[in-house]
Amino acid sequence: MQRLNSDGIMMDYTIYAQLHHCLCEYSLQVGDIAQARTSATKLYEYVAPAPDRNHLAQAHGLLTRVALAAGDLEEARAELSRALSTLEDADMPLAAWRVYRAGVEVCESLGEPAEAARYRARFEDVIRTLAGNFEPDDRLRSSLLAALDAPGAR
Repeated sequence: MQRLNSDGIMMDYTIYAQLHHCLCEYSLQVGDIAQARTSATKLYEYVAPAPDRNHLAQAHGLLTRVALAAGDLEEARAELSRALSTLEDADMPLAAWRVYRAGVEVCESLGEPAEAARYRARFEDVIRTLAGNFEPDDRLRSSLLAALDAPGAR
């Protein structure tokens, strides 16, 4: 990251997008909302001009969660709407499960249990579909299915 900032060395598109995604996730985990917002915004600004709707949906999903963590429910709902719009008519399960999980969190925070349940069902469907791509004893399959029991998934 320091070389990127100081030397202006460009990283591969996917690596750069993943870097900011992970920095945002980490920042959310440790409660650093300002850094999470910075990372999510950098991800959005980086992927928005590209024809890559997967990373764009993930960026909006992260911005949803950042707004939620900051207590800005109106912005969280707006970002969720943008994320969902990006997912329309596309098969992007790696973005979809994250966006649907964010939808659960937003709707629960807004006191909308029926809508939260709808997003939860979509989240679970995507996770089960992804898990179905692995052999029953594969650790990746187990890891995906464990997400169904994780906090925020139920």
